[in-house]
Amino acid sequence: MSYRRLAAYLVALALAGCGSATDELTFKVPAGYVSSLSVGPFVQIWKGPRPHTALMLMALPTKASLKDIQSNADVKDAQIVSQSNIRICGDQPARYVSLVGEHTGVDTGSSDRVKEQVDMIATYVNSKTYMGIYARPVGSPVDAAAESAIHDLCPKT
Repeated sequence: MSYRRLAAYLVALALAGCGSATDELTFKVPAGYVSSLSVGPFVQIWKGPRPHTALMLMALPTKASLKDIQSNADVKDAQIVSQSNIRICGDQPARYVSLVGEHTGVDTGSSDRVKEQVDMIATYVNSKTYMGIYARPVGSPVDAAAESAIHDLCPKT
C-alpha cells in the first residue's frame, strides 16, 4: 500500500489534532510490532517482526465508505478474496475485507513489488470511521495476535 498517499488523504479530510488513533479504542498492538509512522490522530502504522508484515490503524473523523478507502490504496491488481458484514466487540457492526495484491516493499525501502494479503476491518465508533489493517506476504503464517488486534476496534468504556 502507498502509506504516504493514504496519510495525505486522511490529513486532507480534517485539521490535525492532538492524540492518537488508539485513544478511543481498546486496540492493542501485539508484541514485536514497532511504530513506524504516526500522522496525528488519524493514522498509525507498525512494522511487524517479520519482513513485509505491518499493522495500520486509521481513524477518519467522519463516516466513510470502505470502497472509497480501498480505491486509495496502492495495491496493484488487487483481488478481493472475501468480504462480509461481521460483528465485533459483542454486537458492533463492522465490514471485513480480505484482498491479495502487490505493493512496494515499504518496510525495506525497496521498489520491488511483494505479493501480499491484506485483511481489513472497518467500523464506526463515536462518529468516526476506524479501520484496522493487517498485511503480510501471501503464504506466510498468520500472526494470530495481529489478526486479533484488527478485530479489537471496540470503544473504551
